[in-house]
Amino acid sequence: MEALMALFFLAALIFLVLLIVAAIRRKSKKKLAISAISCLILSMVFFSLSPKSEKAKDTKVKTTAAEVKQEDKDKQKEKEEKQKAEEQKKLDEQKKLEEQKKAEEQKQLEEQKKAEEQKQLEEQKKAEEQKRLDEQRKQEEAQRQQEEQKKQQEAARAKEQEQQKAAADFQLSILMALILIYMVMAGQFERFFDPIVVMFSVPLAIIGVVPTLLLTGTTINIQSLMGMIMLIGIVVNNAIVLVDYINLMRREKGLELTQAVIEAGRLRLRPILMTTLTTVLGLLPLSFGLGAGAEIQASLARVVIGGLTASTLVTLVFIPVVYINTTKLLEKIQARITFPWQTDQDTDVGTRVAAEIPVELAKQ
Repeated sequence: MEALMALFFLAALIFLVLLIVAAIRRKSKKKLAISAISCLILSMVFFSLSPKSEKAKDTKVKTTAAEVKQEDKDKQKEKEEKQKAEEQKKLDEQKKLEEQKKAEEQKQLEEQKKAEEQKQLEEQKKAEEQKRLDEQRKQEEAQRQQEEQKKQQEAARAKEQEQQKAAADFQLSILMALILIYMVMAGQFERFFDPIVVMFSVPLAIIGVVPTLLLTGTTINIQSLMGMIMLIGIVVNNAIVLVDYINLMRREKGLELTQAVIEAGRLRLRPILMTTLTTVLGLLPLSFGLGAGAEIQASLARVVIGGLTASTLVTLVFIPVVYINTTKLLEKIQARITFPWQTDQDTDVGTRVAAEIPVELAKQ
């Protein structure tokens, strides 16, 4: 629009210039005046219109610049908004990815937890089953142990009862052996005092039995108990020989008590040792336990050998001492005790008759 107006004014100006030039050539004042006036008018119009156009142009330029700036601003805003939107989108996508990762991680953690819980449950079940099995085994073992203990207690009770019965039988056997031995010796000596002295040799056999069992490692069993019962009847033989010979020396030779004991010990030493040695040597092979089944009888032989050896050595010393002391004690008691119906003459006669009866029996 502005370019057209500029062309229009320029054409009008050229036309006026040509009119003026023509008027000057023709020297026409009227045309010159009209041309001058038209030129003035045209210039006035041009000048009047030219500022407005510049202003309009300026305003338009200004408007276009503002619009351009506004457009730039808008474009910048749009770019910024797009960038922000893109950044926000990226952020959202990152957030989504992070959330997805977190969700996946959470899911994995939950699965791991579930797996761990499952494992724990399985382990707990296994532990409970193992515990139950262990308790069941313990109960079974406890029941077995109780049953075994009951069986052992029953066996121990039965064994104890058997031992008690065997001990009672053994005690009864020893008591009967002692009674029978005393009765036999009382009938032989015709006195109740001499068998008591002879019976003192029985406890002396224990001195040899206990060390023999310990040295040979022999236990106390039925065979050893039988050996002890046999030993009661064997050990009194030496004492019987010694006491009987002491009485014989006092009756026949009229020796005093001490001299009779010394003389009897001197004369009876050899027979006593011979009988003891024959018995010991006869049982010695059996005590070694040689051969099949000989070990069972070995304990019997060892008991007899040990007891007989010890009792023989001790009897030669202990029995004479006991005989002397008990005889003196009885003489003192008889001297102090007198019955109302008994006189000195009766006492002398009774003593002489009692001394003569064994002599006559010995002669027969």
